[in-house]
Amino acid sequence: MYTRIRFALTAFCLLLVSTSFAADWPTPVRGEGLIYGGPESFSKAAGDTIVMMGPSGSGAPYIGDFEAGWNGWTSVDITAPTQTNWQVSDYNQAVAGNLAAWCGDLALTSCNDSLDAEGGYGNSWHDLLSYRATVADPAASATVVITATLQNDTEPGYDYTFLSAKIEGTLGFADIQSWDGKFVVQVSNGLTYLPSELIDGTDVYVMFRLKSDGGWSDE
Repeated sequence: MYTRIRFALTAFCLLLVSTSFAADWPTPVRGEGLIYGGPESFSKAAGDTIVMMGPSGSGAPYIGDFEAGWNGWTSVDITAPTQTNWQVSDYNQAVAGNLAAWCGDLALTSCNDSLDAEGGYGNSWHDLLSYRATVADPAASATVVITATLQNDTEPGYDYTFLSAKIEGTLGFADIQSWDGKFVVQVSNGLTYLPSELIDGTDVYVMFRLKSDGGWSDE
């Protein structure tokens, strides 16, 4: 399973997508009441409080402050990945040397060699293949059209390839189009930036991005 893209950028109607948040988390109560709010599966009887961790001098089995160093705590920075899974490759092409941008990992084996070649994508991936350019006239609207041959192989209904854009003053991504499943398709789509929507007042910013969920990938 993989995403492979060959495209041309020629110069992008604007579609903004918002995401609804899950229901509120449960609210704890004292005594013999129930923990309520949020999904029904969270409901359970309130129980006793057992102190497992506390500050120095509290007598707790584990010390949670940092007066004597890390005390078993560890840290990791996941805000800026150190590598990308996009690469220039002729993966899964009938003609060797036919290169395109491919999002995948050759080290991932196939669950069934008769259905899927070795190599593919992993769980919880979110990889961007982006292009940012300064427009000739920041005071005018800028239309960008992206044409591409997309060879897509992602789990239907769960893992997607998106054509997206960044818009000034808007969090997240403006998704223009998305694909899931296994097929080859000709892409021709885009959007128009108003001057106030240009990134930093000067740039258009478009991308293809592969986003997978937490399971059932080649990994």
